[in-house]
Amino acid sequence: MNSEETYEEDAIDEYEYAAEEYYEPGFLKNNWPIFAIVALAIVALALGIGLSMSGMLSQGKAVEETFVLEKSDHARSVTAKATASVPVAGEVTASANGTVSEVLVTVGQTVVAGDVIALLDGADVGLNAQAAQQARDEALAQRDAAQQAANAATEASKQAQAAYESAKTGYAQVVANAGKQAAKLPQNPKFLSDCAASVQSAKQSADAATAALQVAQARLDAAQKAADDSTAASEALVLKSPAAGVVTSLSVEPGATVDTQSGTALAMIGNYESATLVAALEVPAEEVGVGSLVTTKIDDTTHTLQVSEVKPTVRGCEIVISLSQNPGLVADGDKVDIEVELASHGDTYVIPASSLRVEGDTDTGYVQVIADDGTKHVAVVEIIEAGDGQTAVISSSELYEGCVLGTSYAN
Repeated sequence: MNSEETYEEDAIDEYEYAAEEYYEPGFLKNNWPIFAIVALAIVALALGIGLSMSGMLSQGKAVEETFVLEKSDHARSVTAKATASVPVAGEVTASANGTVSEVLVTVGQTVVAGDVIALLDGADVGLNAQAAQQARDEALAQRDAAQQAANAATEASKQAQAAYESAKTGYAQVVANAGKQAAKLPQNPKFLSDCAASVQSAKQSADAATAALQVAQARLDAAQKAADDSTAASEALVLKSPAAGVVTSLSVEPGATVDTQSGTALAMIGNYESATLVAALEVPAEEVGVGSLVTTKIDDTTHTLQVSEVKPTVRGCEIVISLSQNPGLVADGDKVDIEVELASHGDTYVIPASSLRVEGDTDTGYVQVIADDGTKHVAVVEIIEAGDGQTAVISSSELYEGCVLGTSYAN
């Protein structure tokens, strides 16, 4: 039924109602000309208004009263608050009492084991360590020289002893070969006496060289200990990272006094290989897949992360987001706003809210489909998500790309 016919019926109904209400015997008979004129006026007025409205609707129908469907994939997302968990890789404490002269790192900086975090006052100790190290180097050189001398003296003593033994053996053979003339040979010829003297002298030289080596070694040991002590004292003034990671907190600054008794952590090193963001979502676990994109904005910078684990819960699911590729992004305990991409729906349409009629709190809606010949019928659709004046619906057998909807159906 078109608009024109509707207005005609409404006008006739109104006329009949008025006639029944005010009718009295003889009243209609006596006043029928007046009623006839009024009725004709009402019908004419109704027809005029109907034609006028019909013209208005027909003029705006193509632009304002219809909507052509276009198929698209629909991606959903949900927002949540995530809490950061950054395990501690190590903490820096004072290894000596003193005043901080310099801090060499900042929060968020990546470090490796042994990197210098801060320095304490004590340049004189550093100079003493250098002097002690130099003295140790000199003592080491002296010990090495003494070692060479002792080795040479020991070798000379061995050679002298070997020469003496060879001489004695040779002379004994001469005596044995002399027979009856052996008695005429001296018991201790001079060359044997000289060899024996040489052996004695070489042995004394070797003993002296060994004694000098022992003295040099003792000096080296003392110099080494002094150098170690000075180095330890100097290194105590250098606060270093005990492990690889990211500086997550600093509670020290130049001019601050530190001491070994307090045990206060001057810097915390976070292990971002195991760092995570954890959030609870009130959506089914199957709607969030491993690898789903997560976006967060920190310090006016947008970061794109990925879901690494999904755990079903009573109210939905818990997601875990690895921060191994984002060292220093957040500190332990930080809470950040995140947006999680849910499973996308294909074969969907996005339509104006004015094209959809929803009855009650439900995910089922109704749209008015206008065929090519102008006939209309109602199609049932499933609502995925509604908001901002637009509604995404799952495609049904009654909807298709290019399908025309009446945009005033919801009114």
